[in-house]
Amino acid sequence: MYIKRENEVELTHERSERFFQADAAWFFTVRGGRCMGPYQTKRDAVWASGDYIRNQSAVAAMASNLIGAELRQ
Repeated sequence: MYIKRENEVELTHERSERFFQADAAWFFTVRGGRCMGPYQTKRDAVWASGDYIRNQSAVAAMASNLIGAELRQ
């Protein structure tokens, strides 16, 4: 599926829906094509995706702090 974002002049690559339902369960996709789930409702999947993003951001920040500390030594 090709989705054009607002104010986009031309479409450069394919985008797909991050949330999907398989059987009676909901899932979301992350970079690299991994699927996370199952969740009972789409709302649960949306909340879990937010948690996933926050956790990934926290891990990246910790890694950056560790690298910075090692470089200062």
